[in-house]
Amino acid sequence: MKNSLLIFFLISFNVSVVYAQFESQFRSKTLNLDYPDLTVIVNTESSPEFLFLGPNTSAAGYLLILDNDLLPLFCKKVAGGNFYDFKLQRNGELTYNIVSGPASVYSYGINSSGIVDEQYITPSGYDLDIHDLQVMEDGTYYVIGRDYITIDMSQYVPGGDTAAILIANTIHHMDADDNEIWRWHSIDHYDILDVDEFINLTSHIIDWTHCNSLEIDPDGHLIISTKNFNEITKINRQTGEIIWRLGGERNQFQFINDNRGFGGQHDARVLSNGNIALFDNGLFLIPEYSSYVEYEIDEQNYTATLVRRYSRNGSIFSAKKGGVQELPNGNILISWDGILYPFVSEINPEDSSVYEVKYDNHVQQYRAF
Repeated sequence: MKNSLLIFFLISFNVSVVYAQFESQFRSKTLNLDYPDLTVIVNTESSPEFLFLGPNTSAAGYLLILDNDLLPLFCKKVAGGNFYDFKLQRNGELTYNIVSGPASVYSYGINSSGIVDEQYITPSGYDLDIHDLQVMEDGTYYVIGRDYITIDMSQYVPGGDTAAILIANTIHHMDADDNEIWRWHSIDHYDILDVDEFINLTSHIIDWTHCNSLEIDPDGHLIISTKNFNEITKINRQTGEIIWRLGGERNQFQFINDNRGFGGQHDARVLSNGNIALFDNGLFLIPEYSSYVEYEIDEQNYTATLVRRYSRNGSIFSAKKGGVQELPNGNILISWDGILYPFVSEINPEDSSVYEVKYDNHVQQYRAF
């Protein structure tokens, strides 16, 4: 995450002390700082912040904080680990999600000594989802959960499994003591057939909603990205009712200046200007390419006006993963993931790339910040 909040983090985390003491060793990647190599491709007028990266190889997962010259300020390696969603939260805490072992997902916070001192959970009966965690200033937090529902899909589609397992997402607001404050369940608000036409509803296990991002709108309501619906949904935080649906089979908006839409998207975020930005993977669109997309949303007239699309001339297709982030200087950070050699771009308001860094070898990365 490139974020001015890192100033707070650096002070509390004592990274500045470590930096001064071990700068030369960091540059030579000694002190057991074994992590995947990266190369800066472009660096002109980038944001003077830091990169938060979570690359994963077949042997280990890594958490990295690097400056723009790729000097490491922090490195954590876990053999066999698979990291997701490494970022700095609103309350100044550094958090990450990790898959460790078959279907075992954990969400942790790190203290000023680099030691795990917090674990974020879902209530009993719901598995934790890997994709997103939002910790609020008051210490309460939102997590995405998973519910495995046995359902007779033959009632919905020809050839459907009579005892199919539907993976449905839930949203949980938890207090600082891990007590549940509020819950939202996708099965109560979506129709089974709202999924993209390419999702196989005759399978025994159906990855149904695949919620991959959760955002708190300035008005207090929630905005989620449901990848397998090709949809961004706004949810009333008090009632749980859906306020609007953008994209997908149940789209309620008229798209203006946009005849492409989005497919298999990730990381829907509200910008400082009120627009909604997302990483459009471009899955199953023609032609298939990925891009940063920004819409001006008119909630009264139900229009979504495309104000920006940046695709590097349609040169990249990421079938999965990816992210976007608005930086303090007004630039946009784009995380091109789900490809052989993931990389990060920073673009200015004129859509010029002012910073790019790329992995030298094959890694998997969920998204950068």
